[in-house]
Amino acid sequence: MGTGGDRPGEYQREERISVVIPSRMRVDNSWTDVCIRNISSRGLLVASITPPPLGSYVEIRRGTQIIVARAMWTRGQYCGLRSQEKLPVQRIITEPRLTSRPQVAIAETVSTADRRRDSRRGSPGDIAERQDRSRRFASAFQFVVLVAAALGASGWAASSVYTMLASPLTAAEHALGGN
Repeated sequence: MGTGGDRPGEYQREERISVVIPSRMRVDNSWTDVCIRNISSRGLLVASITPPPLGSYVEIRRGTQIIVARAMWTRGQYCGLRSQEKLPVQRIITEPRLTSRPQVAIAETVSTADRRRDSRRGSPGDIAERQDRSRRFASAFQFVVLVAAALGASGWAASSVYTMLASPLTAAEHALGGN
């Protein structure tokens, strides 16, 4: 039946259902084909050409079902995965294999799995648009600064010329007998 606990110190083991379910597994940012060999409400036995490193978190996809689990042990091409949440065993078993990936699931995966990096990265079009906007802003700012500097310099020059010409003209006016 798959349950232990006959001897003292042994834990009660949950029943496992033997299956052969082709799936996809993501470790870090790489995907690989795997085969689920048995399943329980808290874990999976998975066969893979390259099993994940011990302790790493993986994502298993079967149709629309997504399972997040941690590699608890590896032996050869097999690894034992413990899920974070209780698994819908019957839905995973009866889930049909998809012929193409659903677009919503891909968008959700990208936004949740890579949410920290995505806010900093953008598509090439977004990056080019941002650079163009930045270039236009820099040009406009540079123009405003140069106009302000030119107005300030011309105001200072006009004031200096007025001061320089005012004192000789005042002296000439007094010499000619003006007030």
